[in-house]
Amino acid sequence: MRLMMQRKNNKRSKPYKHLTAVQKQSICKCKKDNPDISYIDLAKNYGVGKTTIQNIISQSKKWLDIDINTVTAQPLRNKPPKWPSLEQALWLWTTSIIENNLPLTGETILVKARDYAERLGITDFKGTDGWLSKYKKRFNLHNITRHGESASAPSEECIERERTRLRDELESYNLDDIYNGPLLGYGAFENLV
Repeated sequence: MRLMMQRKNNKRSKPYKHLTAVQKQSICKCKKDNPDISYIDLAKNYGVGKTTIQNIISQSKKWLDIDINTVTAQPLRNKPPKWPSLEQALWLWTTSIIENNLPLTGETILVKARDYAERLGITDFKGTDGWLSKYKKRFNLHNITRHGESASAPSEECIERERTRLRDELESYNLDDIYNGPLLGYGAFENLV
């Protein structure tokens, strides 16, 4: 009982520090380039314990093979997603939504993810809030609230698409038969009927 009390009162002298895949790769490169550097020196340079450095160096091949330009190299933990094909498909859809400046919510992402999971034949995907938060963290998505005019304004691509559709639709009409309703006002059409 006394031993347990002592352990509860003992606090770590340093808080835990998590390293990104890029940092772990840097440690492995440093050790590879300088084989004489000690684990203790590396630990001091990166602010972690000697055992952490030893564990990273023991997995050097894994860390040296990582492409640091990928999105998955930036997170603190390098745990791959359970459904990479689902997330890749969803990421393509998400980027198209963002590029077109369309509204995107967590619920919309979940609905689309469940749809893609069904199409890909993934039966054990539930699409929980926990999965959503991890997906958003993996791909660095965050909430942005648009206010005022920017919240309702369509993107340039949407406007151009609508203009093209309208031109195609009006092509068969004579220009004298085309009226611009807002310029004429509502009352202008009463005499035409």
